[in-house]
Amino acid sequence: MNGAVFLAVYQRDLRLAWRRRTEALLPVAFFLVAASLFPLGVGPDPQVLKLIAPGVVWVCALLAAMLSMPPLYAADHADGSLEQLLLAPGASIAVAAAKAAAHWTISGAPLVVGAPLLGLLLGLPGEELPVLFVSLLLGTPILSLLGGVGAALTLGLRSAGMLIVLIVLPLAIPALIFGAGVLGPACGVVAAAFALAGLWMGFFVAPTDAVQGEVYRIIFIHVPAAWLSMVLYVAMAFWAAMGWLLNARMGFIFARAIAPTGALFTVLALWTGSLWGRPTWGTWWVWDARLTSELILLFLYLGYMALVAAIDDTRRADKAGALLAIVGVVNVPIIYFSVVWWNTLHQGSSLTMGRQQHMASTMLLAMLLLTLACWAYAFAVVFVRARAIVLEREGDTAWARALVAKNQG
Repeated sequence: MNGAVFLAVYQRDLRLAWRRRTEALLPVAFFLVAASLFPLGVGPDPQVLKLIAPGVVWVCALLAAMLSMPPLYAADHADGSLEQLLLAPGASIAVAAAKAAAHWTISGAPLVVGAPLLGLLLGLPGEELPVLFVSLLLGTPILSLLGGVGAALTLGLRSAGMLIVLIVLPLAIPALIFGAGVLGPACGVVAAAFALAGLWMGFFVAPTDAVQGEVYRIIFIHVPAAWLSMVLYVAMAFWAAMGWLLNARMGFIFARAIAPTGALFTVLALWTGSLWGRPTWGTWWVWDARLTSELILLFLYLGYMALVAAIDDTRRADKAGALLAIVGVVNVPIIYFSVVWWNTLHQGSSLTMGRQQHMASTMLLAMLLLTLACWAYAFAVVFVRARAIVLEREGDTAWARALVAKNQG
């Protein structure tokens, strides 16, 4: 890595952030305000606040970090300076590392410093504040590195912010699951709040569709479920591949934890699609390219879970399941592009990146709220399931027995 390039880019980004310090401080302000609003949403019960405090802080830290990820490379790419920087020997790694380091210094470090104050506000015991501080100190640099990857992959694309969310959220699971031991309950609260708001917006506020009438409202459940069914399969295949290639047990554990939730969203997408299709197409089911490929996705989820459960040896089961998951990921782009590649009965994409959206703002807001609710639910159950799998596999160890005894006591 070129140290001179790293230092120059790092210092330059800090100077630019200082010139635009109001913009740079927006993620920090969001972090403080969002975490401070949770007591108003869940009530003043100190036991509830104590339970969800680490999860609230971590979720708010992740969302705040994502606010500052899209412009990470955008300005340098727009004025051509990024191409000039990459001409130096060994500059690519140095530039990426410097950007991530500057991002953490500007956005991550203030979150770490402010976390103990928010912990006190949420009623976290004093002896747990150093643990929260250290977990964020170790975890937020990972979020900055993942954000750099997402920003680089979406550089030059329209609506890059949404794509970064889809890329970074699955990859941030390890940092979140071990950064906040009670992230599951917090995500459950967030999921319920977003779901209630989205359902109210979609079923009572959004206008009636001029063509389909009231029946179109099932789109607010169908589309988020379909999105999550595909994204979770990609996340499952990714962690299965990491477990196989790096012989990392946590990769296999994450894959197993994701599979049931992905299958649930796939069933929900197929079921709501049938309910939608009956009044609009006149039939519950057709062997359409989109529907058939989504059904194949369900079979892949079920096949993965059946395969890993049928093999008694854990290592062999993990590797066999990983192979199936990796091979099956080819079905995801087929699902997404099926309405483009073939003449299908299924309508085109409800939202398309890089194009002007023709959906009413209230419809779009309801769909995004319910998508966030599905994401939060997925995080909550995957966290809980992954922790349970770890405790099951490590049940003979002293630390696992001590943790179980502490929770039972």
